[in-house]
Amino acid sequence: LVMSATLDADDWAARLGDPTDAPQCRTAPVLRVAAQTHPLTVRWSSPPRRAVDDRGVRPDFLTHVASTVDDALARDAGDVLVFAPGHREVDRVAAQVRSRHGERVEVLTLTGSTPRSEQDRVLAGPESDGGGARRRVVVATSVAESALTVPGVRIVVDSCLSRVPHFDTGRGVGGLTTVRVSKA
Repeated sequence: LVMSATLDADDWAARLGDPTDAPQCRTAPVLRVAAQTHPLTVRWSSPPRRAVDDRGVRPDFLTHVASTVDDALARDAGDVLVFAPGHREVDRVAAQVRSRHGERVEVLTLTGSTPRSEQDRVLAGPESDGGGARRRVVVATSVAESALTVPGVRIVVDSCLSRVPHFDTGRGVGGLTTVRVSKA
């Protein structure tokens, strides 16, 4: 079974098919599922300065991301999903949003180290808190970007930063590097 929203299905069907079958059966079967599309509005919120310097993600950039969440909450309805590059940035943005909105907004985090019970709470949706009266802001690393759907989310704030593995051949040491993510 091969699945993807962007896969060249006919090419893969030909690759996975059996060339010894009858001509009409030489490709693997392809199942297509129609998807509902939703209108999308993109708003660019230009940061005042570069997001990353030699020491990593700049604190004022994280403040800019939190301010963008404030604008999104004021402008549009629905829960907000925020993408930050790493655990530390997730925690810092979440703390700023919590301090600005207090009890009016439920702020949740989702990273690789989030306990299973907390992950389940995030993925259960706004109804899981007994009625969903408060809006939710879920601040996550990019693992959530392609791996899951968070119920109730109508707004996405993307820092356009990601952590990627990097090997420094000069020092012979590997690690994670924060990079800008292309629009593609």
